[in-house]
Amino acid sequence: MIDFNVFSKRAKTVKTIFLLVLIGYSALILLSLGFALWEISPLSDSSTYSVSFTFDQYGNRLSTVIENDHFSPIIQLPKKLMHPTNNFKGTTNQAVVGIILIGTLIRLPLLYVFWLAYQVFKNLSENRTPFSSNLFDRIKQMGKVLILYGLFGNLLFSLLLSIFTTGALYLNNPISFQIILLGLVLYVVSEVMAFGLVLQTEVDETL
Repeated sequence: MIDFNVFSKRAKTVKTIFLLVLIGYSALILLSLGFALWEISPLSDSSTYSVSFTFDQYGNRLSTVIENDHFSPIIQLPKKLMHPTNNFKGTTNQAVVGIILIGTLIRLPLLYVFWLAYQVFKNLSENRTPFSSNLFDRIKQMGKVLILYGLFGNLLFSLLLSIFTTGALYLNNPISFQIILLGLVLYVVSEVMAFGLVLQTEVDETL
């Protein structure tokens, strides 16, 4: 049987890891937003971007690559997200800003998942029992967000790209099955643990 102090120490370690991930992911989001806003600000000396492509062995285009003199590549979009094309609705610079803003906003749910994970292990490190409805609710919420993100994240990204950047709707297997599977696992685990808590409460009440 694991001693509470040992369990709490391990939970604190994982909590710290998720805190660092949360901080790092937040910094990347802010950096992306800052870069996009700088590109469209009057203070910016707009960079010049070039568009190229990756190909398979048969010469078919696989992805769109956008790069400039400072970053190579700055953006690489696989074919499942956007049909390889250099026909943007505006300039390439505007396309870069649009892609970065859309990609950043679409990934905000993952930031919420990392925050929930941090809260889960924070709760585990401070309580003597892992069985609490609050903890199960957070795990279930993580599962729901991941399932929805896996189902609609890439789909929404492609849809917004088509509206604001390419002008042509393109969808090619946008579902992320790995993320959906992870969400389902978390959801089922939360339900099983919640059911166990109900059973334990009933047993305690009958004693």
